[in-house]
Amino acid sequence: MLGAAFIVRVKGQDEQDYFLLGRRKTGALSVIGGTPMWEEEYFGKSRSVDFAEYMRKLGQEEHYEELLLNPGEIEIGNDVYLMRTLVRVFDPFYTVDVDPAVTVEEIAKRCYGNEEALKEHDRLYAVPRTIEGVEGLLDNKLGISVGMGTIAGLYLAVEKSFAKDK
Repeated sequence: MLGAAFIVRVKGQDEQDYFLLGRRKTGALSVIGGTPMWEEEYFGKSRSVDFAEYMRKLGQEEHYEELLLNPGEIEIGNDVYLMRTLVRVFDPFYTVDVDPAVTVEEIAKRCYGNEEALKEHDRLYAVPRTIEGVEGLLDNKLGISVGMGTIAGLYLAVEKSFAKDK
């Protein structure tokens, strides 16, 4: 089944760049994700919505549900990576840039104690948006499982940002 993964890029109060990950009930860290339901508006005869718009809508819904971010606070899909893991078909990984006025700390405050957000993640993790930050997930020093798809998506997002800086 095709899923959609959203790589959240956000600033902290310390002005550093971070990826925001959530810990699922399984104990594994992951990016925000969604499973498209492929509504009639996309697959139906009229096909009134294009794929990019459909995925943007899905992303907005998932970010509100999981992180309490409003559509005007995020920009979805500046970069998109298509990845295939050993257990799934190709999944699109979309970058999601959060308005710099909404920091990691602000998102944590919004989600703290919110029952809907807690259904998705019991904890949020801010990982430095650097090669070292992503490699730290591979070390598993925290004793937390991270899927290879998540690590690959983060790594590609870091590599792309380094390429833009050169």
